[in-house]
Amino acid sequence: SLRELTIRRFDEEFHQEYLLGQGEFSHVYLCKNRLDGITYAIKASKQPMVGTSYEQMAWRETCAHAVLISHENLVRYHSAWIEPDGRFFVQLEYCNCGSLGDILEKNRRNHMFTNEPQLKQIVHQISDALAFMHAQDLAHLDIKPANIMLCQRSVNLDKDNVDYNDDRTNNIIYKLTDLGHVSQISLSSSEEDGDSRYLALEALQKSKSKQINLAKCDIFSLGLTLYVCATNREMPKQGNEWQQLRLNITHYLHAISHCTNQFNELILGRMCNVDPNQRPSAYEVSFPLIESGMNNFVCVRISSC
Repeated sequence: SLRELTIRRFDEEFHQEYLLGQGEFSHVYLCKNRLDGITYAIKASKQPMVGTSYEQMAWRETCAHAVLISHENLVRYHSAWIEPDGRFFVQLEYCNCGSLGDILEKNRRNHMFTNEPQLKQIVHQISDALAFMHAQDLAHLDIKPANIMLCQRSVNLDKDNVDYNDDRTNNIIYKLTDLGHVSQISLSSSEEDGDSRYLALEALQKSKSKQINLAKCDIFSLGLTLYVCATNREMPKQGNEWQQLRLNITHYLHAISHCTNQFNELILGRMCNVDPNQRPSAYEVSFPLIESGMNNFVCVRISSC
């Protein structure tokens, strides 16, 4: 088996530099490969996964990475293995500017907001990744700021001095990561629920008699992610605000005063529509042009910010 064939790759092949972050099930370390000298992000499960209910989630993530290996806006997968102690490791591309969640926390501390040109870059790039995934019959189902990574196009720039809200600095690539909740769209059901703060209502109200459009669940989560980035709000896990954001998000769009009404209503309002059939597809969102008086999406590329 794969487990029997593997050796302690993590210690033998990589020099661990420091902890990048952690989630519910895993730590992510910045590591340098001892052979090629390249820096990678190594995701290591906190506990042995072999024989547990989380083993399938780990293998689902690995299989999804293997299928979705060639898109600029998806964090690149390199390899995966199981250590003798049963812990699961995934070697991934290192994104040198952290996550959108990190930027969101920085904006909250500094009382800043993500501006409309940058929001357009996020929606354009991540929806392009989703369009690619959906074309492979795969839905992400855990889209949120913490799962969107940032990379600089130019390694010569000082990442500590990059203004992510400067629309003249169009050097950031946004990349979707964490494929542990990926499910087949054609099956119309998810294996594991993602973060409830960002999930569409229908994804949590599962019924065996009702099919769920998983691709449109992704669109909702991306729309809510944009809303959070534009407002710096903390997303609730339950309660009245949680319900209203899913039933009538237009009630909250006035809070985004620094964005145009067209962006708020046509992008956020439609992407977070309570009716999945009224939400645009990822392809339609990936190249939007908002024009005054228009009530739909026109498929052309957004100009550089």
